[in-house]
Amino acid sequence: MKTNRFMCALGAAAILAAAASCNKNDSESTYTTSYPVYNLYTPLSGDRPAHVSPATYQLHYDLVAITVEVSASGLTWNNTSYNFTTSATRFTSGYASDGGEMIEFKDASATVDGMPLSLTGMLTNRKYYTTQVVPGIKGGALNYRELPVVAFSYNVGDLYSVRTFNTEAYMGGKTETTYEWEGETKTYTNDKMLYRTVIDTQTMTADMVIYNARFAEEMGRDLVAVVVKGLKVEWTPNGYRMSGNDIIPQYLEGGALQPIPPFTFNSISVSTVGDRMTDFVIDYEVAGQYKGHFTGSVILPLPGNDKQ
Repeated sequence: MKTNRFMCALGAAAILAAAASCNKNDSESTYTTSYPVYNLYTPLSGDRPAHVSPATYQLHYDLVAITVEVSASGLTWNNTSYNFTTSATRFTSGYASDGGEMIEFKDASATVDGMPLSLTGMLTNRKYYTTQVVPGIKGGALNYRELPVVAFSYNVGDLYSVRTFNTEAYMGGKTETTYEWEGETKTYTNDKMLYRTVIDTQTMTADMVIYNARFAEEMGRDLVAVVVKGLKVEWTPNGYRMSGNDIIPQYLEGGALQPIPPFTFNSISVSTVGDRMTDFVIDYEVAGQYKGHFTGSVILPLPGNDKQ
């Protein structure tokens, strides 16, 4: 991914244009944007449970100095709300040949409730997405299509590790399925399947949609969309995990969802991995025969001719 000073400004402007709100001054040298996300608070010690809350991060960019100042509101713990504003911190911006861009910064310092923090951030418009409509599956509480991927992380003293995420995610990557076919163990690799999850933080449940679903080479065709509802959500040291057992999925046919008992999901788990909560691992068994393993990300890989 190429980077230089001129493209830092262009990169910031392009991602800002897709933000939920964006204001610029007359000289066009500064931008202020707001991103609504969710915070996951993971205790660093003790037996306090992890919890989540909606939060808003406002970023003020100076495109001449190439700095960003972050203001956060909506932080909650101990039944109290907090906010903070960081010092101005240098950011870098890279762009890819297909128009995708990424902004990164680190060590943006601030104090909240008397405790120091140092924020690391990444924003990118390089994300998986599809406009395929699936009836009965609502979008997340936030406007996923319009927002970039926002991955911020920081420790609040020795109290909490805080990371941002969206309640809706689209994941692309590689799925490998192993199964028995006519007495032979076979492996089928698929990089066209797209996974979408939508979390309800009130009920701690999630629905998942698998687009272009195909579990074996011998299947007659891809299924446009397979829906798995009612997964249980739990917060983990790595982010969150969704899981379920013996779920009869539905598939999209003629604009409506139809149950498909022969493809019952005997088990399924979806877990975030990595510090940014943008990478995922999915494991499932379907119809007592097809064992699928997915590794991927919400972030699109770079085009083949580009380098990080």
